[in-house]
Amino acid sequence: MIEDLDCDLLHSVASKYADDTRVTAKISSQEEAQCFQKELDEKIYAWGPANNMKLNGEKFEHLHVGHNLNQVKSSYTDPSGNIIVEKDHIKDLGVTLSNRLTWTRHIEEVISKARIMSSWALRTFTTRKKDPMATIWNSQVRPVLDYCSPLWSPCPTDFKNIDLLEGVQRAFTRRIEGMEGLNYAQRLKELKMNSVQRRQERYKILYIYKIKEQLVPNISDTHGLQFSQRGRHGCKCVVPSYPLYQNKAVTARNSSFALTASSLWNTLPRSIRNISGLSVDSFKRKLDKQLKKCPDEPRCSAIGLYIDMHGRSSNSITHVAKNPQVKRNMEDGEDYVGGLPRWPSFV
Repeated sequence: MIEDLDCDLLHSVASKYADDTRVTAKISSQEEAQCFQKELDEKIYAWGPANNMKLNGEKFEHLHVGHNLNQVKSSYTDPSGNIIVEKDHIKDLGVTLSNRLTWTRHIEEVISKARIMSSWALRTFTTRKKDPMATIWNSQVRPVLDYCSPLWSPCPTDFKNIDLLEGVQRAFTRRIEGMEGLNYAQRLKELKMNSVQRRQERYKILYIYKIKEQLVPNISDTHGLQFSQRGRHGCKCVVPSYPLYQNKAVTARNSSFALTASSLWNTLPRSIRNISGLSVDSFKRKLDKQLKKCPDEPRCSAIGLYIDMHGRSSNSITHVAKNPQVKRNMEDGEDYVGGLPRWPSFV
């Protein structure tokens, strides 16, 4: 029944999931705002009575996104004629989005939920043995950090949020029996766990593969990810171009899935990027085997294999894989055994 809700829309796009609907339109003038309101009244709102349903105006939300927030101010009404309240943040399918397209608010909420769940688990279960604690983490806390992470996880240079997210797992592993005297990276190796950042970057790579193999829809019909296949370079993801000037869209662009995931994909060896026709599980096994050759040393446990001009270390695959020894190991098929020389690099 709800499939025909967005039929004949000319000035907007409706996205639907279960009984939730989001209507999006590009507004750059008062005339376009009026056209949008007219389309809401005549197409979206009229759909309710025609299908013997009533739209709940109390749940309507208005989010204005763009660099011209103060230039084009428009108000819209619900089916009852009441003004729809404009908000700075809205939550859609459990993910909080701001009117500046930043994920800071959502990351704060994720960290808070993960800490609450971690504290609850440590209070509820008295055991601190390795296997039960790993099971508790994997089943109760980690899903909070994983949910929809390809969309909101920090970009490689967002060190503040990377460290805050990593701190949840760092604190939990410190409480496990037998981990005394080990730093965070050593604890992860002993527990056979990935850092939060490495796990989230792995999810992005897997989703890129699904898009390439057309197992999931592309991120956009008009501005979706594109792939190029060039001889010795292999299958690469076309990285969106950077703006030539600074504006408020730069932060959103740098943190976007399109930019961060494309960079991660292009960092992989050609043998992985050229894989096609395999199931997701088969690709996952090959990817995991490859990532074992890329050391997983969180920023808070070592000076890192990648140091920028300000002395900040990075554990992102896009940075660590630039280390000559790591790059050679990933291409030659050798596993990482530790002890690689640190080298200065610049963001």
